[in-house]
Amino acid sequence: MFLTKLSYYEYLLKYGILIDNQDESYLNAWKLAVKSSKQHLIQVSPVRNLTYLASFSSENGGIRYEFSHLGCFVGGNWLLGGKVLDDPSTFQYGLRLVETCMETYKRTATGLGPETFKFLGPHGEMPLTKKPRSAELEFFDKNGFYIGIESYDLRPEVVESAFYAWRLTGDTRYQDFVWEAFKSLQKHCKAPASFAAISDVNSLPAKLIDDSESFLYAELFKYIYLTFSDPNLLSLDEYVFTTEAHPLRITKEAIV
Repeated sequence: MFLTKLSYYEYLLKYGILIDNQDESYLNAWKLAVKSSKQHLIQVSPVRNLTYLASFSSENGGIRYEFSHLGCFVGGNWLLGGKVLDDPSTFQYGLRLVETCMETYKRTATGLGPETFKFLGPHGEMPLTKKPRSAELEFFDKNGFYIGIESYDLRPEVVESAFYAWRLTGDTRYQDFVWEAFKSLQKHCKAPASFAAISDVNSLPAKLIDDSESFLYAELFKYIYLTFSDPNLLSLDEYVFTTEAHPLRITKEAIV
């Protein structure tokens, strides 16, 4: 269900681009969602000023100061939308979100990012539910976030957003990040047959889980490959990528 909700917001932008905005309702809805997210969900960690998109908790009556690997697609999505719609504010927020997601890789023992990661509020507010342990607070004080769900499930979203950042800025440090992530994947997730998820990104040696999702092949490897390919290959001016990274050519004849 959560993935379905994320894909809805992703496709508001991408379908609008795909049909060359012949029906303006899709891009208008996406812009409204982004505006609301900026007003109500964007948060900045009090340590290291990491920007992230928090969750709203109607049950607890407030903000959940947490973000997820899955949610890291937002950085690339906002970069794409900011570029296409000539919206510098959204583009800059996209870059800041990408930076935060990359930091969750750089700050772990394996060089891979956790499934979820958490923060304290802007004034040091504690989470509404489970309070962080002393070791987690120590990790937060050093890194600006602490680890929630420790596993790495071979997800593509952080590399995906770094790919968009590379394509849309030309800054090679995003290529450097993707290369380091690829080396970490090879080092810690290689299994006798293909690759496997690991149970804890901050524990060495990494412990493999008997699980390997199809998005490893459909998405993660594709975005790694494209990050080091000629930008004219599947150019973002000519194609949009589905949630599963299938390229669809942009045509003005997409709808009648």
